[in-house]
Amino acid sequence: MSDLRVFRDHLFPLDLIRNGKTIYTVRGFRIEANIASESNQYKMLLNNLCSSIVHKVSFLSTLKNQYLLKNLLSEIMLLSVALLQAKYSKTISKKDSFSLLKSEFPTLDTSVIDWASVVRMNWEQDSINFKTLLFHRCKKAGFPLSFLAPKTPENILVQLDEKWKQQVISLCKSLVTASN
Repeated sequence: MSDLRVFRDHLFPLDLIRNGKTIYTVRGFRIEANIASESNQYKMLLNNLCSSIVHKVSFLSTLKNQYLLKNLLSEIMLLSVALLQAKYSKTISKKDSFSLLKSEFPTLDTSVIDWASVVRMNWEQDSINFKTLLFHRCKKAGFPLSFLAPKTPENILVQLDEKWKQQVISLCKSLVTASN
């Protein structure tokens, strides 16, 4: 319980504890936590996320691997949460973040985030075949066999051009600026 005296909300959001349910009852059990003010931590999380995204889009050829692209799209969709948390130094729900971002920052071009959301929502992945199964088993065993990973569908791959890359980089720069 002493760990909760100076709780680091950026590592594990206190809202998860507040809204959690106990699976057994203990009389008199009560959790008290004081959130440590670490606004820089949220900004650091945004900066790290943006750095990761910019690094990944710099190597568009690697996005031919479906797993790597799916990971990048997930990171792009987290940008709204990361900006809002950096701006307000508190936990923000991902489901609320898209609409909140657009209302709080109406001039910000979020088309890349919208595009990533649509692609992920419509993502169709072939059922697990032998090649995919082999990829996962080799990965767990410590053998990176990226050539076995499923290829990114051509209809998505053609959209990952230089213009798209520049939009992503521009969005990341805008978000870091907006968080200050």
